[in-house]
Amino acid sequence: MNNRIHCVIHYLKIPVLIVLCISFNALIIVAQTNYNNNTLTVKIKNLNNSKGKVALTLYNSPIGFPDTPKKAIFIQSTVIKDNTAKFQIPNLKEGVYAVSVIHDENNNNKLDVNFVGIPTEGLGVSNDALNKFGPPKFEQAKFKVLKGTNLIIINMYYY
Repeated sequence: MNNRIHCVIHYLKIPVLIVLCISFNALIIVAQTNYNNNTLTVKIKNLNNSKGKVALTLYNSPIGFPDTPKKAIFIQSTVIKDNTAKFQIPNLKEGVYAVSVIHDENNNNKLDVNFVGIPTEGLGVSNDALNKFGPPKFEQAKFKVLKGTNLIIINMYYY
């Protein structure tokens, strides 16, 4: 009788071990599927000079775009080299986004404007979607981030 119980226990261990292995592999696949390995590279061109820094804000909805950084999902500044700037934004989900950038020449962390409200520093948005009067709309500036590596180029404009 002892040998029968031992055999039954031995044979029960194998299916349990198989179920545990399958479950563990399924968890690994789910974890890999949910991990966002998508990267966005943003290159800024046509800066007037290499003074100050370029500040970037990334939005995933029209709310706050382009001039309310508190509503952005990603904010970063970088130095300017040879009148260009470059940003790497890792771990983005696939989806629709829009970018706003300013050339903060005096490092005061804002876009300076004259007495009429016209910018005195450079600005740009994704798709180069600037309007002559008023800020651009999210719909004009939106682009898709797809799986893998993504690149957009924004030209800096000065008034």
